[in-house]
Amino acid sequence: MTTNWAVIAGYFSSENVERDEWLGGKASNARHRVRLIARDTPITSWHQRRTKFTPPNEWVLHWKHARQALRSDVDGIITLFPQLPAVAGLQKLLRLTKKPIVAWMFSIPNTEIHPVKSAMARLTLRHVDRFVVHSRGEMDFYREWLRFPEERFVFVPYTTDEASILDWVGDEEPAEPFVAALGSAHRDFPSFFGALEELGIPATVAASRNALDGIDVPEAVETPFEIGKLECHQLAQRARINVVPLLPKPGVCAAGYVTVVEAMYMGCALIVSDCYTMSDYVIDGETGILVPPNDQAALRDAIERLWNDPEECARLGRNARAYALEHLSEEAGAAALHAILDELTAEPHSESGPDGRSLGAAA
Repeated sequence: MTTNWAVIAGYFSSENVERDEWLGGKASNARHRVRLIARDTPITSWHQRRTKFTPPNEWVLHWKHARQALRSDVDGIITLFPQLPAVAGLQKLLRLTKKPIVAWMFSIPNTEIHPVKSAMARLTLRHVDRFVVHSRGEMDFYREWLRFPEERFVFVPYTTDEASILDWVGDEEPAEPFVAALGSAHRDFPSFFGALEELGIPATVAASRNALDGIDVPEAVETPFEIGKLECHQLAQRARINVVPLLPKPGVCAAGYVTVVEAMYMGCALIVSDCYTMSDYVIDGETGILVPPNDQAALRDAIERLWNDPEECARLGRNARAYALEHLSEEAGAAALHAILDELTAEPHSESGPDGRSLGAAA
């Protein structure tokens, strides 16, 4: 039996739909067919928002988008990001649909929110059949926060397309070597800068102004603001070492995955703070170096070690790229999706599908 699934994301445009631009067009196979559905009104860019919270008008548009997908001639829906599964789950709660829901790329920036909002999240999201998260730590985190059964959560590493990353291919800057640090969210720049000053090593940091606000930046550190994706990739490949210094924070369970995965694809020598379950991506001593968070001395020692050992940098970079090609590709993501859909197809939906019918039955 072939099942049909609608895939919805706020950023999907008609062009994305026409090109089948999700998981590299590999989300369909012989058993499961997917169809992307664009939103009528494009989502407001994160960079253009005046607030970090989703405004009421956006929730209305999310509701309409989910309703459109659930009313379409499909057996179930796949959502991207956390707002859409919430409104789709609410529609199941109100008995407007009985179709199964897979929440792909489910990630909450911070779960330290008002108890009423947490209660609402548990109420609406309990009707979602599977939550796909990007680390095993997130699985534990959300299971405890939402109080849902363990089997609802599935770990699938963040995956991406190699071609979107290798838009520029280059080598390390030989004449003036430097260390690069890319990204802004939950970064431990004070420890990173302290380690650099101890070593007297130059660096370039591509981060937002807000991420560096109030932090003393050493003279040997360049901070080019508002540079594009291509420039970031150039920095990463030209640097001798890429460092992702992360800072654990209460209520936060995910940060830095995109930066780490992209650096691995580019074959960069990586040093990453061992928090937010980064061990799901970086194998210490094989695909990169993991250092304890909030430990300037350990970070300094790791930077010094790789700075003075080009062969070790090259080895780590080769291993990281090989790992990314095998485990972090869109092909790997599509295979994980198919396994989830196979599982949902084989089981009755007595808990999240109120009628208890198997997937594939007309809804």
